[in-house]
Amino acid sequence: MKTLLIAAALTFVAGLSAEVHKKDVDIKAPDGAQLKGTYFSAGRPGPAILLLHQCNMDRHAWDGLAEDLAGNGFHVLTVDFRGFGESGGEKPTDPAQRSAAREKWPGDVDAAYAYLTGQKGVDQAQVAVGGASYGVTQSSDLANPVTVTIGGKPGQVLFAGLAPGFAGLYQVNVTVPEEVTTGASVPVVLSVAGVSSRPVTAAIK
Repeated sequence: MKTLLIAAALTFVAGLSAEVHKKDVDIKAPDGAQLKGTYFSAGRPGPAILLLHQCNMDRHAWDGLAEDLAGNGFHVLTVDFRGFGESGGEKPTDPAQRSAAREKWPGDVDAAYAYLTGQKGVDQAQVAVGGASYGVTQSSDLANPVTVTIGGKPGQVLFAGLAPGFAGLYQVNVTVPEEVTTGASVPVVLSVAGVSSRPVTAAIK
């Protein structure tokens, strides 16, 4: 099972200095969109961390921290969310665009995580993810995956996070599987990080 550490700010104890190798990389999102990232290699085997920026910045906000972490033995990947920095897509400027972008970000983060963990020298047992602002939400979702079953069938979770404009309200958008049997009382179960809720029922037409 993946173990991910979540943080908005990271504190670490300096170790032996590592030779940092930095390169810009292209990462393909599940829908084919091109994401731009920067990979900082420690040049030796060690732990890894994915850093996710806040919505009014881009991946370069993490450059200083990423250099420091890599210098202390971490493999680090920073990535621009789609529509930000050098990644593909238009920057969301209205509520409808922001909602559409949020539904795609989890897949983008999964692709970035897969890229990072696929790099030579990354210790698969020591992988962390950190973020600022909305990057914290994406970090939490990656560490604590949300799944939904409807009528015993897995639904596709499009978004799971705080509902915009509603303090403390957690929102989950999910697509109803086509093979679900319709009815007035179809059981729905929500699971977070492997812990499942009690079934509730919903009318599916």
